[in-house]
Amino acid sequence: MSTANTSSLPFTVQDDIEAKEKYAAQQRSSSSRSCNSRRIRLWSVIAFVSLATLCLVSYYDKDSLPSGLIADSTDSNTVHILPVSAEKEDEVNTIKPMSLKDEIMSRIQGHQLIVFSKTYCPFSKKAKRILGLYNLKEPLEVVEVDLRDDDYQVKMTLNDISGRATFPNIFLNGQSIGGADDLEELHETGQLAILLRKNQLLLG
Repeated sequence: MSTANTSSLPFTVQDDIEAKEKYAAQQRSSSSRSCNSRRIRLWSVIAFVSLATLCLVSYYDKDSLPSGLIADSTDSNTVHILPVSAEKEDEVNTIKPMSLKDEIMSRIQGHQLIVFSKTYCPFSKKAKRILGLYNLKEPLEVVEVDLRDDDYQVKMTLNDISGRATFPNIFLNGQSIGGADDLEELHETGQLAILLRKNQLLLG
């Protein structure tokens, strides 16, 4: 209703109409602000969900690259997918765990002097006692076979390597020099000291 039409109305009625018009204008303004606020919140939620989805996709795509591909991350902002050569892939696929024989050979070749022993065996104790009389540069390497779960397999493997299936089995420079009786004979004739000195295993 216009001002011209309401000017002739009583003062109280005119005030009432103006108050109603102001209230209606406030309601329209409040409704508009509320709508804008809801719209802003909706767009914020959509943006957050989109960003989270993008991060998840990027993360899982890196971790689940198909076999035969690698990620080149030289550029921190870009991931390049490069093919792995067939030769490299074959090399990875053909890696096998070390066999028991390879493990024992590695131990023998890694120590100039090594004794394969059994903790309860009197002959093994005798051999270790004789070698303990010498001033060795390095601590004597002793493998106590009976403490292993695969002791029988180790015994058979040592037999295959050296032709000896008894303990102790003493190796010097990769070659078996026998057991306790053989070691005792070398010790009593002075040959053991000569062998140890010749191979630079003694101090002084």
